[in-house]
Amino acid sequence: MKQYAIGFLAGVIISMVFFLYSSFQTSTQDKDLIRRLNYIESKVNDIYDNCN
Repeated sequence: MKQYAIGFLAGVIISMVFFLYSSFQTSTQDKDLIRRLNYIESKVNDIYDNCN
């Protein structure tokens, strides 16, 4: 359960950091940032699955 909580917090923090970062970037880089966010979200989901 502790691993799940740590993974969840890490995912939330990473998502917030990328959201704030993307709000300061130009529109030409948004697509790349969205791709990176989707990649990170899939990695976080893999961590969730491993904990369960």
